[in-house]
Amino acid sequence: MIKSSGGLSTFRDLSAFVACARVNSLVLSVDGTRLIAAVQSLSGDGTRFVSSPWEIDPTGRRDALRLTRSDQGESGPVFGPDGTLYFLSGRATADGDEDEGAALWALPPRGEAVAVARHPGGIAAVTVARDSGALCHTAGLLPGAADAEAHGKLRAAGWGTCLRRWWCRAGAAVGPWQVSLSCRW
Repeated sequence: MIKSSGGLSTFRDLSAFVACARVNSLVLSVDGTRLIAAVQSLSGDGTRFVSSPWEIDPTGRRDALRLTRSDQGESGPVFGPDGTLYFLSGRATADGDEDEGAALWALPPRGEAVAVARHPGGIAAVTVARDSGALCHTAGLLPGAADAEAHGKLRAAGWGTCLRRWWCRAGAAVGPWQVSLSCRW
């Protein structure tokens, strides 16, 4: 829909503008040789946005390369000191287990991505210590849940999110969610 002769352009057509892919975040590897862009685009059915990591050559010599593909998308890319790329995704694991919400995945410089951490209801954010490689992630906890296991049991009993950041069961709001911080050294 882009025409250089003064006709319709992406910026004059709201549908075309909304459908444009966009860079959500950039992350550079510790050694500076790899640049990852989280690129958000419309899903195949055009009903939502999905994010995917693309590797961009910082020197500009190679074309950009999409690193992963899933219907749920991937977000929050961060590098470990060894070059491993960590990201969040709600995709199914290799054993076919579809955990609810986003899991933390690790993609080595060469090879396949593997799930390295899960939390009932999903992980919200992740960070990696630059030198040690320690991973920390945050996730929601229902009120009264001391850890992820207790949170999972409450979710299995019918408790869940009914409003943004509020938890409920059978439509009755019970209070704000709590944040859980988990670290792996």
